[in-house]
Amino acid sequence: MFTFRSVFVRVYQAFRFYGLSGILMGVGFLWPVFWLLVVPGVALFLYASLAATTWRQAIFGSFITFTLKALFAIAWFWTTYPIVWIELPLGAMELPVVGFSWLTVGAGIGLAGAVLGGALWLLRSRVQPRWWLAVLPPLWLGTEILGSFFFSIFTIGEGGTLNTVFSFGYIGYLLANHAWLLMLAQWGGVYILSLISVALGVGIWLWWGRSGQALTRKQLERIIMAGLLIAITTPFFTTLIADRMDKEKITVAIIDTTFGGEDFFSLSERDSYKREQIIEALAVALETEADYVVLPEDSRYLNPALAPERAYSFFRFEQGDPRAVVIEAGRVPYEAGAVLRVSIYDGIEKKAYGIDKQYLVPQGEFMPYLYTTTLQFLGGGKTASALEAKLKYRPGPLYEQSKLPKHLPGVLFCFASANPLAVYDLIEERELPFIVHPISHAWFHSPDSLWQQLDVMLKIHAVWNNVPIVSAGNMVEGALYTEAGAKVIGETYARGASWRVSLVSW
Repeated sequence: MFTFRSVFVRVYQAFRFYGLSGILMGVGFLWPVFWLLVVPGVALFLYASLAATTWRQAIFGSFITFTLKALFAIAWFWTTYPIVWIELPLGAMELPVVGFSWLTVGAGIGLAGAVLGGALWLLRSRVQPRWWLAVLPPLWLGTEILGSFFFSIFTIGEGGTLNTVFSFGYIGYLLANHAWLLMLAQWGGVYILSLISVALGVGIWLWWGRSGQALTRKQLERIIMAGLLIAITTPFFTTLIADRMDKEKITVAIIDTTFGGEDFFSLSERDSYKREQIIEALAVALETEADYVVLPEDSRYLNPALAPERAYSFFRFEQGDPRAVVIEAGRVPYEAGAVLRVSIYDGIEKKAYGIDKQYLVPQGEFMPYLYTTTLQFLGGGKTASALEAKLKYRPGPLYEQSKLPKHLPGVLFCFASANPLAVYDLIEERELPFIVHPISHAWFHSPDSLWQQLDVMLKIHAVWNNVPIVSAGNMVEGALYTEAGAKVIGETYARGASWRVSLVSW
């Protein structure tokens, strides 16, 4: 006789280790102090996969693991609530919209885990225990990349493409929380760190689980406690690796702004207020005589619709023709929507250049078909239409960076840092003095998990590609990320009502 309790017990017994594995691997994304739990998490996943009694259990269990891991990694989705930046009266729809987005993205990435579960079910009778160390790491990495591809499918829309860019949840990022392990990224970025994470997990499994006996509660407690002990004591035995840059050659003035939150979006004349603040901050930044000045995303010092050369003429007239290279970004009306364009005013060669954003943020810069269709199905047709009209960014025509002069930095757009190959591709195109990363987090409310994960991503980019990265942020603090994996907050030069100018040098 089936009862709710009996069904619950069966489900619990079949999937408890899969669920615990996903929690162990995901919790470090939310609370970095638990980063090392990813290793026993991998070991537990392998144990559960090889102990599965049916192919359905193997596939669905693996789906649970990867979905839970992803949901922890993207928990920062919830920090968009309340939604104040979109200027639409979503009302009671806000929480369901955020929750639906969070769950569908997590489940989409989890589908890649289901593929891995099926593969392991087919392989487990063919692969001897000693060979799992060679088999599972590349399979796992392929699964993470497949999860990125599934994300692009779930979020495809007018303005999006099929890609493998969205890397939130890659377990290699957890290893990078350790200063020494971060340096291993120089041999392959987050990819090599993910391979190492899985190899360590397989090593744990070979140590405890290859006998084929059931994993006892005592053994499980030992695995978890060992991971907790190492993770918690990490700050005591890790040291910041010294920066390899031995002398100052470049000075960059970073302009950070605070154009966000309910107070800002409730201003009736916020565009004019924003421009006044930007003009004030830029004047101060140029006073520093820094070699480069970087403004955050969507700073809009000048009308972005102006052609770069014409905008530069206005800039030189207003600012007294400075020698500094100034980088700003703004929204440009374009065909049926808009593009986000970085304008570079080259004070050295007295030229200007424009570069358009290519990788757009689903649900923030364009609406995926899945979400508009779901809203329409649930009776929210007007809301869907309003969102589509508001979120209508498109990839722009100015995408070429390879022909820029070698003294100009490469441009890494906001959210492109989640692409493991973004900086690698820029480095391959031409010689770069450094990379600028203009960002804006005006959509969020103190997304600590997002900030921590993006910091790790930028550190890995800098270490792998041996290039400094300088970010400038709106509603987030800009910084220098060095080739040695250090994050350097600039020395404050001046502050205004909604801005801060800081200096970094190397």
